[in-house]
Amino acid sequence: MVPAKHEKVAIYAINLRISNVCRIAKVVKQRSNPYHCLQFSKEEYYDTNFQKKKKKKKNFFFLFFFLCCTAFLLIFYIKSDKLITKKKQTAAKTTADKPTSISYCVTSLSDEEESTLIYHPTERVLSQFIRKKNQYIRNTWDEKSGWTTNVESWKIKKSETLEHFSYNTNGALYACKKKWSKGKLVKQSIVCLRNNGNIKNINLIHLNNKKNTDEIKDIRCNGTSIAITYQYGNVKIYNLLERQAFGGSSISGTPRENIFYDLHYLTIETKKTTEEIYLRDYDIRSGEVTHTFPLGSFAQKKEDFHITNLGNTLYVLTPRGLFRGECKSSSLQKLLAFCELQLPPQSNILTMFSGSADSLYLVIKEADGSKSIRLIHLPSQNLSDQNHPESNHATQKV
Repeated sequence: MVPAKHEKVAIYAINLRISNVCRIAKVVKQRSNPYHCLQFSKEEYYDTNFQKKKKKKKNFFFLFFFLCCTAFLLIFYIKSDKLITKKKQTAAKTTADKPTSISYCVTSLSDEEESTLIYHPTERVLSQFIRKKNQYIRNTWDEKSGWTTNVESWKIKKSETLEHFSYNTNGALYACKKKWSKGKLVKQSIVCLRNNGNIKNINLIHLNNKKNTDEIKDIRCNGTSIAITYQYGNVKIYNLLERQAFGGSSISGTPRENIFYDLHYLTIETKKTTEEIYLRDYDIRSGEVTHTFPLGSFAQKKEDFHITNLGNTLYVLTPRGLFRGECKSSSLQKLLAFCELQLPPQSNILTMFSGSADSLYLVIKEADGSKSIRLIHLPSQNLSDQNHPESNHATQKV
């Protein structure tokens, strides 16, 4: 028997009602349980719990790695800082107050005329002497004001020149006046240049002797005495008050690389046999050598060594650096390595001279041919401390 059509419809309706009732019962059951949203299958629970543990382990590993790296860097920094501090303390003991910093001031030089540069000891300025036509003009420079032109001037004849300017310790200015004829030296004399423009001749006895035909290449003043260095290295010491020479006649020196102080003449010389470069100190009263001090070997050039002084304090510049000591001492203290001077690349030092206390002037010729002056301020030094390893022996090479 086949059910009637209306019976099929009734069965279908009942099935719909049963499914809706089940669905409604399920919803009611979930709503009656506030923790239904947290319920899930065991597989889902274990899977989620495993991922959380894995994530925790990963975070713990990263944290542990970060802490290890931080601790390692901290230990490394502490150890390195101790080594640097120890190294600095050791250097301070061995270099006798080695300066930690220096300051510079640089000014350029004009190329219009050849000029002479020297330091004025009483005015504490740098003096520049330039010839313009038939007169010599003095310009000055200091760190605060810069250049001041036409401070003083002295008129001369066309056939005459003023060379080798030198200040006395009291600020009196001396020079060598030369007279030329057809390119040959006819006469030379020592003169004093006054502030009012006058030029006073100092007639030194036997200065223009016929036997003495060497050209004067350098003069150095100290008190009432003057040291004259000639072309071939001969040196004569004169008393400016008595106008006559005195002292030993066996003194020899290098023009522009010598010092005249307290009855001593200190100069850079090259030994003929070994071509070794060294400092030699003469007692001008007897002409005897008081001490020598090696500076360099035959492979080096004498032009790379420069000396200057401030009173009895000696400064020596070598390819190894800048040294300082007492003029009468046979030991020097190293102030700076040569690289610490921070000179322009491929530049040459033409000359060096001292200024006021703990300052030096370097005249530099750069690679492009331009010239400049570098003023170096050095921290003060204790010269009585001779603990530097390079000053332990009188014959130690600088």
